Amino acid sequence: MEFVGLMWLVVEETSWARIEQQRRDDRDQLGITLQDWGITTPQALRLARPYMKTG
Repeated sequence: MEFVGLMWLVVEETSWARIEQQRRDDRDQLGITLQDWGITTPQALRLARPYMKTG
């Protein structure tokens, strides 16, 4: 787990595109197409850390 702000965040390999695909009513498969694209949330947070304001 990694402490971020005021909450604990446990995100491993969550595919938000896949989650949104399941939420949609239509038959479009874009979420399935994009499910493995991009970087994980923990990777994004580590990359963003130098730009976060502290204090």
